[in-house]
Amino acid sequence: MLLSIIIPAYNAERYLEKCISGLIHTTPFTYEVIIINDGSTDNTSKIASSYASQYSYIKYIEQENSGVSSARNTGLKVAAGKYITFVDADDELLELPAILEMLADSNYDLVIGDFHEINPDGKIVRSRQLSKSISDNRELLDQELLGNYLLNTCWGKFYLNHIIKEHQITFPPQVKMGEDLIFVLHYMQYVNHFHCLPVYIYNYLQLDSGAVRRLRNQITPELISNKVSCIIAKQEYMKCFSLSPNVINSYYEYQLADIVSTINMMLKSESSISTAYRSLRSLVTAPALQEILITSGQNSSISSKRRLITKIYLSPFLSILYVICKMIKKRKDA
Repeated sequence: MLLSIIIPAYNAERYLEKCISGLIHTTPFTYEVIIINDGSTDNTSKIASSYASQYSYIKYIEQENSGVSSARNTGLKVAAGKYITFVDADDELLELPAILEMLADSNYDLVIGDFHEINPDGKIVRSRQLSKSISDNRELLDQELLGNYLLNTCWGKFYLNHIIKEHQITFPPQVKMGEDLIFVLHYMQYVNHFHCLPVYIYNYLQLDSGAVRRLRNQITPELISNKVSCIIAKQEYMKCFSLSPNVINSYYEYQLADIVSTINMMLKSESSISTAYRSLRSLVTAPALQEILITSGQNSSISSKRRLITKIYLSPFLSILYVICKMIKKRKDA
């Protein structure tokens, strides 16, 4: 079997039928669609089981609600394809017949495709051409992986099943945001040959759930834990390779910008000054994040403004002044 397509689904009745119907094709190449119902309480089960009864290559699995990582791991256990890819239930995999034809002649460890970001009306918000930004160059791949966010997702990529099984690569169930990135980073450690398809193969639906909004508007222990887990995974990846200064600088610039963005979003919340200060300190005193701040503060390639910010965050005295000024400004602007 050439390809296994794993679809985790939780209360996905609104989008699942469109997702599955786009994967039904007559083709000389064998593939399977594995739908894992992660304890849905809507019509997800009815929709998925109906398709599975009609098409022999569609498999349907039910499990108790355990999260998207657990659902994907369930799919990995039963996947029989040479390659594996993931599709979220509210997204669409495009150009499947052409993809299968390409994979049939492929010996790549990893294949990556371009993707569209679409809104709930199906209109393209923006298009991401990874093939142009990476161009089958490993240094550019590492720079994009460590210094940007566009490769963070598990979807839009095709992985060799034997690499996943041989190295026991799975999604971390304890990580609620960033589990995709950790999976991708672990897999990338074993990639020697990869290829970027100059074709749009995926439609990613932009949805902003209540849970995501809450995490964006405050620093929670869960968010800090997730960020630390992702940074540790990146650091482990970096130890595996002799990376160029450009890649290393991109990593620190991106991570510092992410810390600054996270703190600024936290300071826009409705929390008190004392709560905001405690949240900031809990974030910047995490060892993995402190390493980012200290190293960035010493990196001359990073702007002087950003290097000054690292010194402010690292100093308890300056941090409280920073929080007070930010909160006062927020209230004046309100």
